[in-house]
Amino acid sequence: MSLNTKVLVIALYFGLLMLAVNAMTPDTSSFLGGVMRGRELGEARECKREYVSITQGPMGSLPSGSPLYSVQILNQCASNCKIAQLHLNCGPFTSEKFVPPSIFKRVANNDCLVNNGNPIGFGSAVSFQYANSHQFPLQVSSLQCF
Repeated sequence: MSLNTKVLVIALYFGLLMLAVNAMTPDTSSFLGGVMRGRELGEARECKREYVSITQGPMGSLPSGSPLYSVQILNQCASNCKIAQLHLNCGPFTSEKFVPPSIFKRVANNDCLVNNGNPIGFGSAVSFQYANSHQFPLQVSSLQCF
């Protein structure tokens, strides 16, 4: 093997080694909207409230006469990301109909957690029904995207 070939092999090896080290190192240089942007799956990246679509509407009533509402919370992340730690402004949310806390839980006044904070895949939805004399306005207050 000539000297030029040896130098080329060493340079290629060093270049591949640097690429591997760089791929394993998180990008902590840019923060967007207070959420870190990362390269690897599982790291937080840019997130917007508009990535979540919330629709709700009347769906009949309980035998007691209380109106029943159906809610669908859909992940519409523009970059096919997963959304986790999704919190909604929900006022003093209560329901006469049981809502599984793993799906939707009021953790404080005007703070409800969706899907127990677990990731919601792109295009996936979390749905539930609640009953109350009035419909609660639900708006995204915070989220994380991966």
